Amino acid sequence: DLPVWIFGYGHVGKILAKTLTALGSQVTIVDPYIEECPYRWVKTWQEGKLKQARAVILTMSLNKSSQRMLDYRFFENVHPELI
Repeated sequence: DLPVWIFGYGHVGKILAKTLTALGSQVTIVDPYIEECPYRWVKTWQEGKLKQARAVILTMSLNKSSQRMLDYRFFENVHPELI
């Protein structure tokens, strides 16, 4: 029942979300580009309750639009025991 946030809901993110859900994790998807998702999802981490996450997995592409997503504000808002 580990709360896991997956950043990116592309091919890899979908497989990972499905697998982790089957194992009992509470999955939250963070992706600004999706419109429909079978899991709890938020467009950006700022809209959600990031401190609830105990694990964060990045499956998004790294490019100019995502290069500043994990900045000092992100790390100020995570749980102290985040994986």
